[in-house]
Order: sequence, then structure tokens, then C-alpha cells
Amino acid sequence: MINNKSRISALILFITALSGCNQELKLTEQQQAGQQKAAQLCAGCHGTRGIGTLAVNPNLACQKESYLAKQLRDYKSEHRNNHKPMVNLAKMLSEDDIDNLASWYSILPCDGTY
Repeated sequence: MINNKSRISALILFITALSGCNQELKLTEQQQAGQQKAAQLCAGCHGTRGIGTLAVNPNLACQKESYLAKQLRDYKSEHRNNHKPMVNLAKMLSEDDIDNLASWYSILPCDGTY
């Protein structure tokens, strides 16, 4: 006979599995490289999980990969030059860095949990 404590434990495990709370991100090499570059250059303003550290810093988590790559390329070429710190940082990025960062941030959950 199953007691109430066992039922509650089973229910918690079931709900947790459905919600994805215990899922870990499975990263490609590109995403791993993006994660490392983000920790070096981006986390100060955009957080380690892609959530801005201040209200003025945009969230990068769950943005579309193509959008992020375009914005970084636009900063690098100074086509977008409204934020000098981003222009300066983007100029330090290689094309691979840009693709890696865009891939990394695009897979992060919008709420910053993983």
C-alpha cells in the first residue's frame, strides 16, 4: 500500500519533470565557446544568464540568434553606434565570436533560469 508521503513525493517528481526544472542545457562546442566569451566580456552588463544587471541593460537571454548576430555586427561596423561601450567591445570580437555569442544567448531561457 502506498502512503501519502510516497504519493506526494511521486507527484513532486512528476510535476518537476513536466516543468523542466531539472533540465540542464546541453551545449554544442559553439555554445560553449559563446558561454566562455560571454563570461569574459558580457556578464558585467548582461548577467551570467543573459539577464541585464541593471534596468538599462537589455536581456540577451532567449533573443533570436540571427538578431543578436546582426546587432553585434552592426556595432562592430559602427552601423549601430548609439552605445560606444558596445561598439568598442564588438570591435574586439571575431566573426566566430559573434556567432558563438549569438548561439549561446539564444538558447538561454527568457527568465534566466537553467
